[in-house]
Amino acid sequence: MPHNWQRICCPVDFSACSRAALDQAVSLAFHTGAEIFLLHAMEPPVDTLVTASGTWTPGVLSQLEQDLTDELARWQQAALEAGADHVASEVIVSAHTLGAIVHYAIEHRCDAFVLGSHGAGNSTQVLGSVAAEVVRKAFPTESELPFVQPADVEELPVFDTPAGRLGVLICADSWYPSSYRVLAEQGAEMVAVPVFATGEWRGPWKGYDGADEPDDVDLDDIERLTEDQAWMKYSAPGRAPRAELEKALTVTLRGRFWDLQAEGQPLVVNGDARERAPELDAPLLVSLWL
Repeated sequence: MPHNWQRICCPVDFSACSRAALDQAVSLAFHTGAEIFLLHAMEPPVDTLVTASGTWTPGVLSQLEQDLTDELARWQQAALEAGADHVASEVIVSAHTLGAIVHYAIEHRCDAFVLGSHGAGNSTQVLGSVAAEVVRKAFPTESELPFVQPADVEELPVFDTPAGRLGVLICADSWYPSSYRVLAEQGAEMVAVPVFATGEWRGPWKGYDGADEPDDVDLDDIERLTEDQAWMKYSAPGRAPRAELEKALTVTLRGRFWDLQAEGQPLVVNGDARERAPELDAPLLVSLWL
């Protein structure tokens, strides 16, 4: 069964991929009873939309915003007709679309994102996708390659948070030294690693999957280490400190998600400490400061 999500943020750019993302959000909402927050974030197109005389007219932006609001309302209606019970919609004009989306999700207490990975081509100033700015994965696994385009490792994101500069590595990205180098060069002070591991957590480690192993990997560890031991050695607990990143938290999802079964436990780097949080099928609060 899907997680017990209550508020799903679904940013769209009106592309076919965004329509597919909305369909997925509706499916999740149907199974969980969640409310959908349908959002379009637009950069002010001041560099391209001008009058015939070459001067900017604020009314052009107002009309464009109204047109986008009307289009978003049609998508909202389509979601309701497809089976969603509650759908809110809003158009936001911001010079920083990524920040606007994140702020919107926090403000509305959303607990899940659903968004398409490819947007509206070159029309990024008006209908551009920001999916790649929200999340990027440089090293997809073999099973992900059919539907995930590898990102450039140099573009892995770091975000400003009240706790400091936070780097995010999605699952397998945490197994590669280059990922930590890129985060450190951007001034990251801590690392978050969300993981959905479908193998046996205590079973034999099968080695790297989807990309070649780094030069520092001992190939004799394959089948000799267990999966959890390999995560401790070759992901954040083993690699973050080498890049002088002293705080890192690996968060593993557990349980069934549709037809997939995930195992794991939180892995903590806190200064000199390398720890494993308990394996619990329940919410777990892990603090790097207490």
